[in-house]
Amino acid sequence: MSVTSETRVRTLALSEAEVAVREVGSDVPVLLLHEALGRAAPYFEPGSLAEQIAARGCRVIGFDLPGHGEPGTFETAERIRFDAETIEEVAARALEILDVQGVEQAAAAIGVGFGGLVALRLGAILPRRVGCVVADSPPGLTPDAPAEPWSGASGVAHPLGTAWDAFVARLDGEDPYGWLAGTIQVPALITIGAQADDPSTERLFDVARRLPAQVALLPGAGPPAYRSARAFFLREVERFLAAHG
Repeated sequence: MSVTSETRVRTLALSEAEVAVREVGSDVPVLLLHEALGRAAPYFEPGSLAEQIAARGCRVIGFDLPGHGEPGTFETAERIRFDAETIEEVAARALEILDVQGVEQAAAAIGVGFGGLVALRLGAILPRRVGCVVADSPPGLTPDAPAEPWSGASGVAHPLGTAWDAFVARLDGEDPYGWLAGTIQVPALITIGAQADDPSTERLFDVARRLPAQVALLPGAGPPAYRSARAFFLREVERFLAAHG
């Protein structure tokens, strides 16, 4: 499939900051939340994830997480701690962007890495604004899987690197998603690269059961699954959205 429309970029004056919001496609609105230490722009390049989701009849909306974005725009980085407060801040920003864009309900929130955690939280606190959520390769669910930044990162020290490392270390605890257990109010899907017989998936399935969320294992895929197993990831998302979006 191909997308006939190009990415549209608008700078929105929100209550806390001016935010560059990217869109591609039309019709069914879908939020796309990028990973920690990344930015939204690469997801909207030609042939990338946003365009491929848009090709399925979606209007994909993305924005930079607080403290992220283009180099030189890290003016809020010093207050980001990658904790519950950060997740709530991103969720509030997503809601405000939906309001400004005139979107009463997004069919889905699709998040990658830390963005997947935010997507799950949106499914807990905004069930009337988000129809379902997809979390690809969220951190801390399989002990051996590396958290972002993944391969392809620039290698330049990120202003949020220390805060992110501290967050990932905290996720190594026995119950990394306990604060989300039992709160998800919409259909949720976790996609992750792992083999079905891998012992490290035991915690993943336990967490998913308690959220609750479905799990799609993409064998042989390293994180993020959307990149290393793009066709399989898109197939799972397409099936999920067809059933719940």
